[in-house]
Amino acid sequence: MKKLVLLFLVTFVSIVSFAQQRQLDQLDLLYKQQHIRMVFRKANRLIDSPEFDFSLTPKFYKAITALELSKNKFWLMRHDNVLDETKAILTSINSSNEGKVLITKNLTELGKLKARLHKQLNFYKIEKNELKYNELKDVMGTFFDAIKTIETIENIPSKKENELYNAERNQLISVAKNYIGTPYVFAGTDENGFDCSGYTCYVMKKNGINLPRTAAEQFEAAKKIKQSEVQKGDLIFFDSGTGVSHVGIILSEKNEPLVMIHASTSKGVVITEIEKSDYWLKKIAGFGTFVN
Repeated sequence: MKKLVLLFLVTFVSIVSFAQQRQLDQLDLLYKQQHIRMVFRKANRLIDSPEFDFSLTPKFYKAITALELSKNKFWLMRHDNVLDETKAILTSINSSNEGKVLITKNLTELGKLKARLHKQLNFYKIEKNELKYNELKDVMGTFFDAIKTIETIENIPSKKENELYNAERNQLISVAKNYIGTPYVFAGTDENGFDCSGYTCYVMKKNGINLPRTAAEQFEAAKKIKQSEVQKGDLIFFDSGTGVSHVGIILSEKNEPLVMIHASTSKGVVITEIEKSDYWLKKIAGFGTFVN
């Protein structure tokens, strides 16, 4: 009987732990997809749940999404003292081992957040809004000044290597932009009209790179990379529910908000800011590169 009770307890604890981890993983995924308001609400609900009393993760996501949302003055008016609360949370994160693990796992996303907040600081400066400027700068200083990343000399490419690497990618992007406005044509593969993969094939071939014909085949053949590694000249793939069916070329720099150039069915070759489009964000299947 005791063995059965023990087995039941172990099974129950395992199920609860798995369910909790799934909810925490969901916060991470939604944040990377930039569903900021949704993450803030979900994190708040988890903080209020006794099951998560011993986890800093919901507080971490509440704090960083609060920083994002604080740029909206109307949101900030409805969430009085949220920046003071955020500062307290970030202070506790910086001073705990669990917090340091969270920071390490999210360095790329935190780098993007820092860049966006610096733009907001500049906006406050231009507006001469000294109160908001100092308030945001104070919270940022509490958190970001405590984050240290170590980079070894061996991992830093030489200046010459960087210049050659960027020259290849810059040339690729220059060619890609030449065809902005070219109409969409089903199965199109030339300057009279492109479909999405016909466009990427054509641009890459102009740069000495041969690609398979379809988006799915290009995804299969590409060297897979993480979102944190994506930079201009790489490819981004989309899945509408039946497998990879669309592809675009990344224009943005590494760790910047995702921007692509692609052959859209409605407008032909256009530039799209992916992170401002719920339609494209929800369909991202992965990233790949053919640039060495």
